[in-house]
Amino acid sequence: MHYLWNRPLNQSCFLTEKQAAILLKDLNAFTLGDFLRHFPFRYEDRSRIYSVREIHDADGSAVQVKVVLSRLEFLGSGKSYRLCGTFQDESGSMEVVWFKKPDMIAKFLKIGATYLLYGKAGLYMGKPQLSHPEMEIYRPEITRAALEPVYNSSERMKRAGMDSKGLNRLIIRNLEARKSELTEPFPEHFIQENRLMPLPEAIFELHRPRSLSSLAKARERLKIEELFPLQFFLQRKRLTDKTSKQGYPLPKLDSFNRFYQHHLPFSLTNAQKRVLKEIRSESR
Repeated sequence: MHYLWNRPLNQSCFLTEKQAAILLKDLNAFTLGDFLRHFPFRYEDRSRIYSVREIHDADGSAVQVKVVLSRLEFLGSGKSYRLCGTFQDESGSMEVVWFKKPDMIAKFLKIGATYLLYGKAGLYMGKPQLSHPEMEIYRPEITRAALEPVYNSSERMKRAGMDSKGLNRLIIRNLEARKSELTEPFPEHFIQENRLMPLPEAIFELHRPRSLSSLAKARERLKIEELFPLQFFLQRKRLTDKTSKQGYPLPKLDSFNRFYQHHLPFSLTNAQKRVLKEIRSESR
């Protein structure tokens, strides 16, 4: 596992030299481990497909619709130049507008084709509308994940084919190729006693979640992975200090006890008394 994490990024089977250089500059990804541990910062629920009629009640939230393209036209000029498309399903029709690269987008659209669109829903002149949605041709034979991971990505990364979806594909391909090198650092009995998800499974789960419950277990597993070395170091330091360093024992001080019993303008709580007792017991 550690050898995999420390493997230089240019040893990836699926990254070009240009992509590796961009990841180094924009993500400070020096090793394959840095890249594989570039986890999503959020997940989008793609389990539900809305009808056009339901968009009226979406109130600006992100929705996914399955619609057929029925019309395309270019409108405006200059900065207002845009591509407008009319999409429809059995419940009604909606408008989709693109201001960025409208001519390029038009080349990939086909009248009569069925598309999956995902974006923030809005209303324009009382009609449902999406602006610059994510878009793909609908293929019923393809099984889609209900939870879509979303990664941080710079403009330079996007131009190199490493937008959010591109990053996910590259990370999954590298994980699949290096699956045999993903090992569990903790013993089996520790994993079972604490009901933990094995580390290789947790890493896959964070990049390709099956459900919200399994995603929560994967996150818990990674937290333990990060905190365990710190806890181990602190416990070892505490044990070393106890065995190798001789402190200065404090004698029994009756005057100290009388001071806080009779001279403080308030009474100590039970918790404060317990802390004082612990300090004195460890100082003997």
